[in-house]
Amino acid sequence: MPARRAVAANGRTLLPGTGRIPFYTDTCAAETTVGGDLITQGLELLVAGMGAVFVFLGLLVGACAALARAVRGGRSDPVLAVATSADDDELVAAVTAAIRHHRRLHPAGGG
Repeated sequence: MPARRAVAANGRTLLPGTGRIPFYTDTCAAETTVGGDLITQGLELLVAGMGAVFVFLGLLVGACAALARAVRGGRSDPVLAVATSADDDELVAAVTAAIRHHRRLHPAGGG
């Protein structure tokens, strides 16, 4: 007389004497392969994620550029005035006064 097999409610064979379903069965081996299939899925997910980030950053850069153009109102970049030699003395005096004022408010080593 052949030995009886214990069968779980889902139809899988239980391990003898334990009442547990084995972790590795023939159906599991057919459903999942640890080799190339998992690596392929990982690479597909990697490419999709990086592509989504690339598209989002491209849209963000485009939106910032459009906003900058809208704020400028179609004007080109402002042209800076070039200081002449007569203005240099006044500029040096103004910068020197600003540095002295800053040092007076924030003494060195005051921490």
